Amino acid sequence: MRKGFSILLSGLLLFSFTACSLIKDSSDKLDLPDQQAEEASATQAPTALPEPTATPEEPEFDAAEAYADTLEYFYQFIVTGNTDIDYEYGTVGIGEQAIFRSTDEALEKTGFAIIDLSGDGLPELYIGEMASDAESENLRAPAYALFTLQDDEPALTFTGWYRNAYFYHGNGRFYNQGSNGAMYSIYGLYKLSPDGLNLDCEHYIFTYERDRSQTGIGYYYNTTCKDDKTASVELSEEEALEK
Repeated sequence: MRKGFSILLSGLLLFSFTACSLIKDSSDKLDLPDQQAEEASATQAPTALPEPTATPEEPEFDAAEAYADTLEYFYQFIVTGNTDIDYEYGTVGIGEQAIFRSTDEALEKTGFAIIDLSGDGLPELYIGEMASDAESENLRAPAYALFTLQDDEPALTFTGWYRNAYFYHGNGRFYNQGSNGAMYSIYGLYKLSPDGLNLDCEHYIFTYERDRSQTGIGYYYNTTCKDDKTASVELSEEEALEK
């Protein structure tokens, strides 16, 4: 799992010095003894040039190396059969699948990609379910975790699990589907922020009881991704399904 990475240090900075001669105008030359005249007219010997020294350039940043420890952590999490629910480090979805899969199955079905999804030039680390050809077309391959780089260190953007699932939607967007019971569900579309640290809301639908009788379920839409009926537009079931 761990791979060695090498950094090439290159570049030379050459220093040079120019020797100069002091020339005195012959019309202003004083009558000197022969020895003094020879010394005054002698050309100063050039200064020897120092040997050029290699100056290392700053190594190019290696994103794969930056994410190496995170990948190792997830790998060890799988091979040890860990089922801990670690929301802070993003292993919730991995822990869920370990309950009903063998270690070999979990390794076979889990993949990762180091790719720039936010468009800022620094790649994110995407860890998720390996999708079949069919699943990649209908958003059924969930994302378990997404990391980005902050100060050259991995930072968790989100983690997904069964009741709070994320699916990559293309063009830096993620579809989110969650549930907190039969009456409470959410469906959201988010755009990854330019720095990759946040998901910015674009569309959001949630279900909630229409009144205190809790006999009818309402569908509500907003672009703030908050369960706030007062700041949302109520939709019919058909309109919600269409969106």
